[in-house]
Amino acid sequence: MTITNITLAQLRVLTMIVEDASFSTAATRIGMTQSGASQAMRSLEGVLGVKLLVRGKNGVFPTEIGQAVLQDARDAVLAIERIQQRSAAASGAQTGRLRIGSVASAVERLLPQILARFQRLFPGVELVLLEGTDHEVLEWVETAVVDVGLTSEQSAETVGDVVLEDDFVFLAACDHPLAATARVKLCDLADENFIMSGSGCEPVIRQLFASVNISPKVVLTVRDTAALVEMVSQGIGVTLMPELSTPEGDARVCRIPIVPCVQRRLLVVSLARANRSPAAEKFVQLLAP
Repeated sequence: MTITNITLAQLRVLTMIVEDASFSTAATRIGMTQSGASQAMRSLEGVLGVKLLVRGKNGVFPTEIGQAVLQDARDAVLAIERIQQRSAAASGAQTGRLRIGSVASAVERLLPQILARFQRLFPGVELVLLEGTDHEVLEWVETAVVDVGLTSEQSAETVGDVVLEDDFVFLAACDHPLAATARVKLCDLADENFIMSGSGCEPVIRQLFASVNISPKVVLTVRDTAALVEMVSQGIGVTLMPELSTPEGDARVCRIPIVPCVQRRLLVVSLARANRSPAAEKFVQLLAP
């Protein structure tokens, strides 16, 4: 086997299929037919002499050796894309693809204006946006599923810059007894039915309660922010969430500062700065406070 037996198209197909867990969806994103994507995978597996993907009830997934090959495939695809982007930038053009992972609050409140500005400045760059929890976004960055991520988490494998800091606030239905309070003390929530956010803030929230020796009376855990707010508005319970995550203009719920005040830091994270593509670097610059 020689390196010329493996093509960039084959590696791109492999990474896309795993990301989408689907041959058809991946093929559409790449601009191929489903049969073309299947043929590319058969050719790659034939060259390597191993089975890379298997079909399951919920889609297509990498085998053990496929998972090991996947990271190298992503690295190769990203390296070629960086070469293409840097060459295009040197000639005065910006092209390529920018993959962004983000927590829901940033998708709803921060990214629309940033992405609109990015598109105006660099219309030749394709944008791909994935939404997940803080931990999921960090994992996507670490495994090169995305080029950059907006999350409150960081690791030894990543570098990060603070995009903004926002306070955690108390959220309750407007007819709740604490709704008229100027500030809510965490100790006042000991007996409240609490709805826990499952989108990534749970560890921080539990640390907040632990700091005042309280264990919240969790009656429900909800991952989707909109669903969580709906539950709060119906009086099922109260919650804590970063202010950026709270709904604007929803008169059914009230937002009240908490004591002690705690901030969440939202970071833009990536692998080593030197490995950022030109598109990723431009995006990070637009996020600078």
